[in-house]
Amino acid sequence: MATFETDKEQGTTRVGKLTFQSLPGQSYQTPLYTIYTSRGCIPNLTPDNFKNAIKTDDQSSCIINLNFWDLNENPGEKVLTSYEEHLKQKKSDDIQRPLHSLLNLKDYPVIVNIRDPQFAQQTCQANDKCPYGDTEMGRRKTNPESFNKLMQQMKPELLVPLHDASVHDVVHVSIDLPGKEEQRPSKKILKCVERSKKWISQTSTVPNASNLLFPLVAQTRPESLKQFLDQSELKESYRGVLLGDFGIMPPNKRSALLKACIQEVKATKLSKLPLFISGQDHPYDVLECVQQGVDVFDGVYPFKVAEFGMASIYPLQIQQNQTEMKMNLRDVKFVRDVKPVLEGCGCFTCKSHTRAYIHHLLNAHEMLAEVLLTILFLMVHSHNVQHYMRFFEAIRKSISSGTFEEYKNTFIKNTI
Repeated sequence: MATFETDKEQGTTRVGKLTFQSLPGQSYQTPLYTIYTSRGCIPNLTPDNFKNAIKTDDQSSCIINLNFWDLNENPGEKVLTSYEEHLKQKKSDDIQRPLHSLLNLKDYPVIVNIRDPQFAQQTCQANDKCPYGDTEMGRRKTNPESFNKLMQQMKPELLVPLHDASVHDVVHVSIDLPGKEEQRPSKKILKCVERSKKWISQTSTVPNASNLLFPLVAQTRPESLKQFLDQSELKESYRGVLLGDFGIMPPNKRSALLKACIQEVKATKLSKLPLFISGQDHPYDVLECVQQGVDVFDGVYPFKVAEFGMASIYPLQIQQNQTEMKMNLRDVKFVRDVKPVLEGCGCFTCKSHTRAYIHHLLNAHEMLAEVLLTILFLMVHSHNVQHYMRFFEAIRKSISSGTFEEYKNTFIKNTI
């Protein structure tokens, strides 16, 4: 079971904390970033490297984001059942959280979503019979019964129930905004709403379903969203509200639409719950969403930046000097640069290696290139993940000190 409390509010922004019954004595400060995983693993970081990578002043704000379709494929129900039997024979306490033990994530709460954060669009589609998703082994389908059974085995701290959020409704249907003449909802949106209500209701029947997030549907149409909220069974057991698909919406309309969606949520019994959002991971977008009242984010920003050979160097404090968002370590100017990636950064990469060495790893074309690049990705991912976590820490501190608006404005004005 998860609980949420607000510690400090500054306008619509807020600092809060999530606590979980499965992890007594620990709290997770919001706004926070849920760590991206692929097939249950954090890209290029082993669990021990990851522990070192997230060492910040506030280490208690780390939640792991797992993709249902990855887990359904591997480890899957068969492997989890076998592992549970193994834990029972050992009489291990890990039987309470078998998935966490199997993935070596016992120190962290996990959230299971049907959406892959690395894609802006939804990675879970649906028809009238069932939802389905694309995996590395091909297209797979599921149903509420199979989903519930697998979630009973996995026991995640937070869970997004099955729902239908077709990307085509967002891309091919014009977006309604407050003050704009209302347009009639398309048949696709109406079907999406009906399927989602049915599947959410069926998913909510899983025993001990006290960890569910409520996924918003038809967010491109405030009137349809209002109808969906009015007709849905908004249970007290919901632990948060999920906003999705904002990453593929027109940037000039995104902010107004997000505000309209949040206003609709605030008018229901879900108003006190934390707001989760998918697909908004660029620092500019994070700051905008935090200003609107969003609490929890997913995404792959620090990992994608690293894969392009870039290191994050955006500011973590209010400053008036212009600075770049990231550093291209492939640039020839770093051939003899023996400074750390980011001076003053305390991560393993910056304390142990120079810009010149990482530049060499990026440009090496030798027999050991793959090994060197694996080491490189470990180092750059380590730096970028820690820097991103410290970015959220800086946001929390600025809200607590009443300087968030200044931090946001100077950040956007002075980064290039």
